[in-house]
Amino acid sequence: MPASTNPRHWLSPLTAIFFVAIAFTGILMWVHLRVPGVKLLHEVAGLLFTTAGIAHLVLNWRALRAYFRRRTAWITLSAGILLCALLAAMDLARGGEREEGHRRRAEQHERRT
Repeated sequence: MPASTNPRHWLSPLTAIFFVAIAFTGILMWVHLRVPGVKLLHEVAGLLFTTAGIAHLVLNWRALRAYFRRRTAWITLSAGILLCALLAAMDLARGGEREEGHRRRAEQHERRT
């Protein structure tokens, strides 16, 4: 397959670009910097990253299956799932405090302007 038509030649860089966009906009949102367009870019880049990630998995399915024959892969996957579950549980225990705080501050800001 010629390089120009091989999806692997453009899919990996595209996936990396969407990852950087999500990471950068996520950091801006995390530190509460209100920059116009950041939320939309974060959401759209997230959808495109997900799509590119699924395509990447499909194209590299055999390599992925080989990787998951190793015990370390399952340990890493389990640790990642556990970390995500713990973070979600912490947020639930706090009653979604962080998100609610964002909404309250935004409403206060809108009332002042």
